[in-house]
Amino acid sequence: LAQQGFVFAVRRANVDFLRSAKLDDLLEVESVPVALGGASLDIRQIIRRLDDRVELVRVDVKLAFISLDGRPARIPVDLRNSLQAYVSERRV
Repeated sequence: LAQQGFVFAVRRANVDFLRSAKLDDLLEVESVPVALGGASLDIRQIIRRLDDRVELVRVDVKLAFISLDGRPARIPVDLRNSLQAYVSERRV
């Protein structure tokens, strides 16, 4: 995307720290798209400890699609269609 002059930038993040991790814990991060707008993408990230699968952190993120000079832009149709498939898949 950057080569085409666009990027996703974090507009908002809401973080819930549910449990703590220790220095040597192996962690897994799952990112799930939950909503798609004309120029934005909402994702939920869940961080779990690998050995017991306990959820440690939940992050709700709103990403804005912008040009490299910082102006909002609409998500291109081909990218939008690809992302929409993931959003729709999660709703089933």
